[in-house]
Amino acid sequence: MYRYHHGFMPLASRGFFKLGTEILSYFTRNVGDYRPPFDRSSTRLFSIKHVGSLTWNKLPPYIQLLPTIWMFKKQLCAFVINGSN
Repeated sequence: MYRYHHGFMPLASRGFFKLGTEILSYFTRNVGDYRPPFDRSSTRLFSIKHVGSLTWNKLPPYIQLLPTIWMFKKQLCAFVINGSN
């Protein structure tokens, strides 16, 4: 998700995850969050599209906006070890 969010993925992966701004044309509280796809079955609830977007949205903004992947991994480990809500 870090690489996707910061544009480090190949062009073929563009559009794999959808932001709230791409779906809604009006302002909502979580307009900047990634939207998990609607799934009728529970098997798709474990896909990377669903779990990845929900996990990314739970991270605090100071971790999401780190400039390098090395800093992101370090802060993510510290966040997980110290306990996340």
